[in-house]
Amino acid sequence: MAKGRSRGKRVHGDVRGKAKPAFEQVYDLVRTIPSGRVMTYGQISVMLEATLSPAAVGW
Repeated sequence: MAKGRSRGKRVHGDVRGKAKPAFEQVYDLVRTIPSGRVMTYGQISVMLEATLSPAAVGW
């Protein structure tokens, strides 16, 4: 693989043309999780239609 090229899926996703930046979407979703409930970074990524990888959600 060429030096400096990504080996996985895009971390930040393509957020151009969307109403909110990707991380703002994460914050909005996380605020809806009821107190005492647990949600994984992977579950959040799926709910955001994978605009962010699970690792990026937790970053």
